[in-house]
Amino acid sequence: MDAWTKEALLWPEVWVKFRPLTSMGQRAKGALSPFMPGEELEWQETLERQVHLLTFAEEDPDGAVRIEGALSKLPDIESILLHLDQGGVPGMTEWFQLQEFLRWGTRLQRWVRDGSLNGWPDLDLTVWQQVISLLNPGPGSRIQDSFSINRGFDPRLETLTKQQFQLERRFVAEKERVADRIEDDYPISRNRDGEWIVDRGAAFLDAMRQDGRMERARETTFEVLFRALPSSEMVKITEEKARVEREQVTVTEEVFARLATQVHPFVPDLRRVLIAITHLDIDWARMRAAQSWQGVRPSEGDSIVIAAGRHPVMEQRLKEEGRVFTPVDVEVKRGVTVFIGPNMGGKTVALRTIGLIVSLGHYGFLVPAKECSMPLTPWVTAVIGDAQDVHAGLSTFGAEVVRLAKWVDRSDAGLLLLDEIGRGTNPVEGEALSVALTDHLAKGHGWVVHATHYRETIEIKNVRVYRTGGLNQTKKMPVVNAPETARQWLLDRMNFCLQPWQPSDGFPQEALTIAAQLGLPSEVIVGAQKRILAKSPGDKLPEGGAKPGKGDRRWKTD
Repeated sequence: MDAWTKEALLWPEVWVKFRPLTSMGQRAKGALSPFMPGEELEWQETLERQVHLLTFAEEDPDGAVRIEGALSKLPDIESILLHLDQGGVPGMTEWFQLQEFLRWGTRLQRWVRDGSLNGWPDLDLTVWQQVISLLNPGPGSRIQDSFSINRGFDPRLETLTKQQFQLERRFVAEKERVADRIEDDYPISRNRDGEWIVDRGAAFLDAMRQDGRMERARETTFEVLFRALPSSEMVKITEEKARVEREQVTVTEEVFARLATQVHPFVPDLRRVLIAITHLDIDWARMRAAQSWQGVRPSEGDSIVIAAGRHPVMEQRLKEEGRVFTPVDVEVKRGVTVFIGPNMGGKTVALRTIGLIVSLGHYGFLVPAKECSMPLTPWVTAVIGDAQDVHAGLSTFGAEVVRLAKWVDRSDAGLLLLDEIGRGTNPVEGEALSVALTDHLAKGHGWVVHATHYRETIEIKNVRVYRTGGLNQTKKMPVVNAPETARQWLLDRMNFCLQPWQPSDGFPQEALTIAAQLGLPSEVIVGAQKRILAKSPGDKLPEGGAKPGKGDRRWKTD
């Protein structure tokens, strides 16, 4: 599906509903590719997992919330695993991330198992407890809420930590002793920052300036601020603390190197677990997106069969306008299926709905329909609209031809959606091209849907035809001056249902009716009707639907 097709099908507005919760899943979303012919088994397995997830989410909403909470908290450890795989030694932050991954991953594993969600067997690998025991040494190997290397990794660390604590206490005590001695000699007290603020008029100010136990921190117009200098004992304690810290760093590096060596054999299993979680996240996000449009599982078949298909984006837009989306019922077999009907009658909406449903199915989603079966095809392309190419300097007709030339004679059979091919050039040549193209495609093995106004397209052998219901002409529109009011009146009386065409239905000819009801002067309408009669003197004026014309051989009956 190329960028133009995505735009025509409103794909970005649907794709945004697909929201993986982990950073791994978000990255995988960007690289996700559709299922292709030959991958039918994997495709159906993916859909089956989603059906299982959907059932679970509906029957156990609290369990679903727990799973989503765990997924949203899982860190991405791919770079850590790569670092370990290359013989590197992770630092404190990386070990903490791995600990968090194990903490939330084991919870996810338990909740998935409790929900009998069995589509991701690699979640049950024993690597969880084995690596947890390495990162949490000691009795029981119980995983902690944070990572610390002081718990059982090396007895020297415990000794050094105690030494550090004792030195810190001695330093604080000595600092207090020095400050107390100073306050014994001067009538002052420290502020909360441990400084003394002395008024410039104080009698003892000069003595404090000369006192070697303190230094001036800063001065203002009215005050002088002093702080105590470290005593010789404080200097000695500081040097001892620095020595202990250096030893701690050395031992910590040894612990991290040893830990990296111990964890390294588990990297392949950890990566398998990471992949399994990513797949679960992708499947979960697919399920949640499909839940928003009440998706169903598409089955495999050689024809595209859709019952009550909907386009979620267009459905929402209509809802915001106070209107209701008309579901699409259609069967598209190999060859060409033609849609006929008036402008504003729903042909383009039907094309977009078919294209979107088939594309969602290819990407492993439950689709917005009551029922659906479809084949996997190597490509889906829509020639609907031409804004991209017109902006690039091509005419409407040129834009169509450029798009068509890329897909018409592909050797691999895909789904091609065409909207009124030939409309951008003069009517005679446009119709000739549209009919010839339809005839050419009808001989192929792909799936083609062509929405058109040209009568001769439905005369081609083996073409299947659907029509939209058209306009209810039993009521005349009241006289209105606002175009939007007229448009709304017409939409309210338009039957958008797509239904198999029968010869007795005739060919839709409602353009003059719509034009009249949208406000064109009556003399223009009458003039157009006379021109139609002049070109086809044996025909009557259309009254709610076309009558068989001289060239309409498909309408002949024995």
